[in-house]
Amino acid sequence: MQFEELKERCRKYYLKKRLKWLLGLALLVGGGAGALWWLDLQAQGQNPATTTRQEGQEAQEPKNRECHVIQLFYAHDKFAQEIERYRKRMEGLGFQKCFIHKGKLLANNNRQLFLYCNMVENKRDLQPAIRLAKYHGLDYIVQKHPCDGNHLVQDPQRSAPPPVHSTPNKPQDPYQQAYQRALDYFYKEQYHKAMEWAERANSIDKSKEEAWLLYAQSLYLLGRKDEARYLLRSYLEYRDSPKARKLLEEFEE
Repeated sequence: MQFEELKERCRKYYLKKRLKWLLGLALLVGGGAGALWWLDLQAQGQNPATTTRQEGQEAQEPKNRECHVIQLFYAHDKFAQEIERYRKRMEGLGFQKCFIHKGKLLANNNRQLFLYCNMVENKRDLQPAIRLAKYHGLDYIVQKHPCDGNHLVQDPQRSAPPPVHSTPNKPQDPYQQAYQRALDYFYKEQYHKAMEWAERANSIDKSKEEAWLLYAQSLYLLGRKDEARYLLRSYLEYRDSPKARKLLEEFEE
């Protein structure tokens, strides 16, 4: 046997021996780590087999689904009655399953209130409600909201605006028309415009109190609180109104 052949044989033998040693070391280390993992789980009172299965189940659990809604206005809880009336009006216009959602508590202890309508799972299903809002000249925002079966709309097309050749609407009462414009601006937080239209409504019919109260609320939210209180006191001298008295009490708190 030549020296070169013997050298090659020795090299191969050495490699095989070293490979067996490394493989044994790897099995020893891997087995030790596995044993330590098993003992750690046993110390915690867990079964490794069930733990792996539970982790897989947790990964498969569905997250809370999110739906889409159209937000038509935002206000404070001090005006909950007006918001409820506005909700009914929105449903009268064709929006579906409108509901008032309570937001966070503000620094002045007022809670945010949002009016949401037409909850749908697919965002594209909001298109009829969006067209309806544009048809009536309403400001809107599309928001995400946790899905709720009680508010979920099944037939979004019912919110589509009336066709162009529909029967014309009956003429509205001038006072009610002006007051409704004031109310729309109020819920858009455009209080100067709300005051302007409330004044127009009052010039049409001074006997109705809604415009007076809306004017006072707009003053108050603009920071002109003394003027708002003075207006309500003046109105109460002119006419006894439980609503005006209650609003004045709230403003004086």
